[in-house]
Amino acid sequence: MFRPIYANDKEKEEWYKIINSPANRKLKYTALSFISVSIVLLIIMLLWFETLSQETYLVMRGCSGLFAIFFAIIVTIYLYRINTAFHNQKYRIYQGNKDNEKD
Repeated sequence: MFRPIYANDKEKEEWYKIINSPANRKLKYTALSFISVSIVLLIIMLLWFETLSQETYLVMRGCSGLFAIFFAIIVTIYLYRINTAFHNQKYRIYQGNKDNEKD
């Protein structure tokens, strides 16, 4: 039981409309910036491992971990908002069709 191809294309268009809304784009770029800062800190720690003091190394590890946690939280919020908006939109369309069938 496969769905028709046109239904998948319509769903993709609906997903992209929701994903490309300004609020969701801000969340996406915020998440990407958090993970990029975390990766940069990890690379700095790898390159200058011997020259960094132990306190600096531990602070950088902690900051890298915090940025990774912020990334996970922001991505969770981002995906939740996209999925709820998509399902609410789908439910509204379904309810609209249901009202038309009663007439």
